[in-house]
Amino acid sequence: MKLLRALRNLVLSPTNRVAVLYAFTGLGFSGANLILAKALSATEYGMLALVVSFFGVAAPLAPLGADGIINRRLLHPHPWIIGRVVRTSLGVSAIVVAAALLIYDLPHGLLPLLGLGLVAGGVTMAAAASFQRLQHFMPALLLEQSANLFLISASLLMLIHVMRVLWFPVAFISLGYSLVAVLSWRRLLRNHRSGKSPRAEFHWSEALYYAGVSGSTLLLLQSERLLIPQVLSLEHLASFGVLAAVVIAPYRTLQMGANFSVLPRMRSAGSVRERRILLAKEVASLAVLVSLGGVALYWLAPIVFELIFADKYQFSRGLIVAGILAGIVRAASGLSKGVATALCDTRELGQLNILTWLCTAVAVAGGITGARWGLTGLVYGIALGWLTLSTVYALKALPHLRRSD
Repeated sequence: MKLLRALRNLVLSPTNRVAVLYAFTGLGFSGANLILAKALSATEYGMLALVVSFFGVAAPLAPLGADGIINRRLLHPHPWIIGRVVRTSLGVSAIVVAAALLIYDLPHGLLPLLGLGLVAGGVTMAAAASFQRLQHFMPALLLEQSANLFLISASLLMLIHVMRVLWFPVAFISLGYSLVAVLSWRRLLRNHRSGKSPRAEFHWSEALYYAGVSGSTLLLLQSERLLIPQVLSLEHLASFGVLAAVVIAPYRTLQMGANFSVLPRMRSAGSVRERRILLAKEVASLAVLVSLGGVALYWLAPIVFELIFADKYQFSRGLIVAGILAGIVRAASGLSKGVATALCDTRELGQLNILTWLCTAVAVAGGITGARWGLTGLVYGIALGWLTLSTVYALKALPHLRRSD
């Protein structure tokens, strides 16, 4: 009985309860991608995967560190935060739209939708951080995952033969972001008195350090989707999108859950002993889940691919194993990032900013080199960057697990 209770406590830790909530959206996102991959041609689905990756990188990055400051400084919602985030989101949106046009040559009709969605997405991410700071995890999670929820809704409409065109899911995400940005901030400002302006608590250096750390991780997260069209093809990107939906997505769920809930709890830990106990529980819990998940995916993924796609997309066992190992190192990085960003001071965040970009460079170099052996080699090459990143986070967090701050 004691063993069962201990196992239950591991599996139902706060991180894993959040991970379960992520799992619902993650499962829906995977299902949406499978629907879209089946409904669209390989080239169209590859292009949509590229647009979704832009949302995945740029929307969370658009606040330029405001989300991190909200949690690190425990700030209450205030209209000044909205104004700052709108300004930074406009700048990030302009850069991404220009890159989408000049580097990837996306259809011009998608660009205004992408630009609008990124601005609204940045405002939504700041609202999610405010709910997270208040430890209202459910609304924070729903806002953070709103792009996935919109993509799921769009795919269901396409499943019943409504708007089976490329621009429809992009428009759905952009307009959805705009709606929830307004509604979420309206609720925050109505339910929580804003008090004095948090302008004095915002230091550009700290915000940009945090944004740099988050930005490099986000870029690394989407590196396969951004790199594959350049070194392989849109058809390979479509294949990776299907692989990610089935094999990598469960580990992505664990990665997000660990980072999401560990950061505020580690920040609130009152002693080194509390930090160590918290970390030990999370490591043990994560180890159990990734092990069981890897075995299940190795045997079940080929069956899923065959049932849904038959001969349209084919995956070797070697590529499936590569996806599993890539997912495991991603999950580990989520936990180590949550600990490091919670405990490091501003100077150390600056150091992490540089180091995480170097890890991203390792991933890009590894992906380009691995592409010589096709999609499998590229996945392994980028996984090397994730492994390096996890190590960097762990080394930076280690001193704070030995001493009180």
